[in-house]
Amino acid sequence: MNYIESFEWRYATKRMNGQKVPAEKLDNILKAIQLAPTSLGLQPIKILVVESPEGKAMLAKACQQAQVMESSAMLVFCYWDIITEEKIDNYLKNISETRNQKMDSLTDFRKMITGFSGSLSAESQHNWASRQAYIALGFGLPFTHIFTNDKA
Repeated sequence: MNYIESFEWRYATKRMNGQKVPAEKLDNILKAIQLAPTSLGLQPIKILVVESPEGKAMLAKACQQAQVMESSAMLVFCYWDIITEEKIDNYLKNISETRNQKMDSLTDFRKMITGFSGSLSAESQHNWASRQAYIALGFGLPFTHIFTNDKA
């Protein structure tokens, strides 16, 4: 299925069919979201997978949507409210370990990130991070049909 076909398939879900999305397919959707490009590569988001009846009941009450209780899983997109030095350092440590680079080689990149984050007000950081969550959501949505529809 190509992207256009995936978009043409999209519709507003009124009721869930009661089938559980297999773990492998849910993992693929989450992987697609994880690979979404974000500004500076920081990925200032966290995805919560809510599958328990108790968790879904809390979400259903909060968003006033009965369909939540019928869902196999709910993905909740959370984002950083502020960019901290600790979050930047954790990100750079991950780059260092993943790419086998020395932390010293990332000094200029760190300065750029801290300069960027330091130039933003708390409200601007909040707005920036929320837009990164939208990017991830937008990147994952076309794949929900591809990964959950057995015919695709």
